[in-house]
Amino acid sequence: MWVKRLLEIHTLNNPDTPQHAIYRANIGGTIYFKISEYTPYKKDNIYLENEDYIIKSVEPVHHGSKKRYAAKILLKKPFSDAEIADVSTKIKKRLLFCDVYNNKIQEDRYKGCPSDIIWIYFTFYESDILRGNYYCKTTWVSDNQDKTYWYSLKGSNKRLIKGVHFEFYPQYKIISNFIFDNTKPNDEVLYKVKEIRYQMITYAESIISLFNEYQNETIFEDELFASVTPYSSVLDSLFFESNDLPFSDETLSEWVQANITLFSTIHDFTLFYNEKFRNIRDSANRKLVMQSTVLRYYEDLKVLKELEQK
Repeated sequence: MWVKRLLEIHTLNNPDTPQHAIYRANIGGTIYFKISEYTPYKKDNIYLENEDYIIKSVEPVHHGSKKRYAAKILLKKPFSDAEIADVSTKIKKRLLFCDVYNNKIQEDRYKGCPSDIIWIYFTFYESDILRGNYYCKTTWVSDNQDKTYWYSLKGSNKRLIKGVHFEFYPQYKIISNFIFDNTKPNDEVLYKVKEIRYQMITYAESIISLFNEYQNETIFEDELFASVTPYSSVLDSLFFESNDLPFSDETLSEWVQANITLFSTIHDFTLFYNEKFRNIRDSANRKLVMQSTVLRYYEDLKVLKELEQK
C-alpha cells in the first residue's frame, strides 16, 4: 500500500507520465515487515470451581465511571431458583472487588474500587455457554445506582427471589435441546467445514486475481463484472450451507467460528462486482470496499492459521 501511495503522488505531480502499482502474484498472502516490539496488555480472568458450580469467565464490561462485570456460571447439578439466588449472592461477594480489565487505562481507572454492577448468567450445560444460551441472569447493583431501573419487574420473565433480581430466558430449554439434538462428532464437522472452505477459498482467490488485474488496468470493470457475477450464485449456496452446519463440542467451536467468519468475508466479495448490485455503488466506492474486504480476508486467514498451529 505504501508503494501504491507513492505512485499515486507521482501521478498527481506528473500527469503526463502516470505510474500504476501492479498487483500480480501466483500465490495469495500478506507481506509482514518487522516493526518495534509490541507487548499487548495481558487480560486476566477468574476461574473458580467447587462442588456446586464453576465460574467459567468474568468479562469486564466497564463503562464511563461504572465498574461492571458479566460472569458466566456453569451449575454442576439441578438447583431451584431459590438456591440459584443463594449462589448468586455468594458469587457477587467474590466479584465485588475483583480486578479484570481489557486494558491498562481501565486498570488505572478502576483498580481497588468496588464493582457498581454485576450480571451473573447461569446455565446447566457447557455447550450452552459456548452458544450464549442461559437459563437466567441475575443483576446486582451498588447503592449509588438507580435500583428502581435495574431491579424493574416489568415483564413476566422478571422476578425478585430472596432479594435477588432474576431475568429468566423462556426459550432456554428449547434452544438447549436443539443444540443437543444437532451436535455431531468432531470428525464429521471437521470434514464438512474443510470441504466448504476449500471451495470458497478457491473462488475467493480467483476473484482477487481478477480484481488485481482490474487494478493493473489489464482488464476493464465490465470484464470484471462479467467474470465475477457467475461466481455469486455458487458462493451464495456455499455460504448458506455453512450457516447450516451441525454443532460440535467445545474443543472445536472456536475453530468453526473462525471458519464461519472467513466464509462471511468471502461471501462479501459477491456484493461488489455482481451485476445484480452494480447500481448500488460507483466505481471508486466499489474498488475501495473491495480492497478493504480483501485485507479482511487475509486477516481471517491469519487467525485461522494461528488457531490450527495450536
